[in-house]
Amino acid sequence: MSTLIVQSQRAPLPYRFLERCLASVREWTENAGFDYQFLGDELFQFLAPQVLDKTRGRVLIATDIARLQWLQHLLAQGYERVVWLDADVLIFAPDALQLPEQSFAVGRETWVQAGPKGPVLHRKVHNAFLQAAAGDSALPFYLQSAQHLVLANTGGMPDQFVGPKLLTALHNVVQFPVCELVNMLPPSVALDRLGKGGPYLTRYHQAYTQAPAALNLCSSAVASGELSEAQMNRLVSLLLETQSL
Repeated sequence: MSTLIVQSQRAPLPYRFLERCLASVREWTENAGFDYQFLGDELFQFLAPQVLDKTRGRVLIATDIARLQWLQHLLAQGYERVVWLDADVLIFAPDALQLPEQSFAVGRETWVQAGPKGPVLHRKVHNAFLQAAAGDSALPFYLQSAQHLVLANTGGMPDQFVGPKLLTALHNVVQFPVCELVNMLPPSVALDRLGKGGPYLTRYHQAYTQAPAALNLCSSAVASGELSEAQMNRLVSLLLETQSL
């Protein structure tokens, strides 16, 4: 099956650890025998003027829609399967990462945060990993739903409006296939992993059905100050060295 792995990030890269994440994906892609494509601002070329206008100043929302249109474009160009991976996804156990057999799949979001009585767990899905195959109706359905919500919206839109929030809402109804091997790493779990363990890491381990081989490192945690760039670099090194969380 002809397969293309797609990533995108505006230049220059805001953090050095992102290059290590991108390198991990490129190496895995090459070893798997897949094609690879990296995009800059050309990612947005298929966005309709109305969508561009509604998402002005909201680049994350625009990106969430643009990636769906780009994947559709690539399938129309003849690829049998296309896979999107966010630029802050690190593949740290490449031998364990196998793509799902299903024609459409999303990533797993296991989120652990502080609660009044200890760590609180939320299990959702995310679009940092998206797999679509030619002929499957899930990608057009997701794209149409995202565009409709953005164009119909008359109030504020959170950054995850048509990303994890919409995808999780749709998943709760239709139950998309989930690639459990590509999970998300909350800052609370990252800090425990950098230390000597802790309740957040323990709760995270208890929650997943398959040990992840790749993680969305949530680079937004650096922008928000929850993690420093130095901590993120240490985390990348630790994950690559141990090949486990």
